[in-house]
Amino acid sequence: MEFPGYALRTADEHLDDIRRAAEDASQRVWPEFLRHGAVGRLHWAQLWTRFPEYQYALVHDETGHIVAIGHSIPLAWRGPLQDLPPEGWEWAIADGMRPSGRPRDTLSALAIIVLPDHQRKGLGRLMVQAMCDIGRRHGLGRLVVPLRPTLKSRYPLTPMDRYVGWRNEDGLPFDPWLRLHVRAGGSVRGVCPRAYTVEGTVDEWEEWTGMRLPESGEYTVPGALAPIEVDADADSVRYVEANVWVAHEVRGPR
Repeated sequence: MEFPGYALRTADEHLDDIRRAAEDASQRVWPEFLRHGAVGRLHWAQLWTRFPEYQYALVHDETGHIVAIGHSIPLAWRGPLQDLPPEGWEWAIADGMRPSGRPRDTLSALAIIVLPDHQRKGLGRLMVQAMCDIGRRHGLGRLVVPLRPTLKSRYPLTPMDRYVGWRNEDGLPFDPWLRLHVRAGGSVRGVCPRAYTVEGTVDEWEEWTGMRLPESGEYTVPGALAPIEVDADADSVRYVEANVWVAHEVRGPR
């Protein structure tokens, strides 16, 4: 597939550059607390050694700069799309890391990050197309995405299943990231209510969020899609994030 003005690079051939850019991008774009989920911390580093060909970047032709990063993992999963697990992102990375005696047939997205200086230039759609292209190169038939809606953090008190149903006047999803996937041929398959969990002490969460958490209860924090739950007596804070399952077919020409 051609990406006019950009080149697609994968980490099996450009590991150091892409890995360094990915670390910088995640620090700049993601809320700090998202970097502390137990499942992600357990498995993330292995993506570079076990599945480098599924980690990729778009590079600007003229400047040679990396402008966007994508992460994905192949799965041996032939279940129907309506049965995608409620654990979403955490299921995908954990299942992908397990040894399997069956051929891997499905690609799962883990992240797409467009660097801030290059957002609103249509690169999100190119990154989705590139991920489908990578899946096709490796003979995978479909792409599943535990999607983190872009604007949901502005509505943390709204349940995800209601938020997904919001539509613009044209009938397309209200959320721009969800809308982009639908326009790119993706189909919404439902909510994964336990997609990502982060647990920590009160002090840790105060450091991650820059907020005081003086007593037990629910708090909305910057970047979170739902409230966090603080138990001051137990010195613990728990955050459970819902995402949205989206599926793309990737076989055949695009």
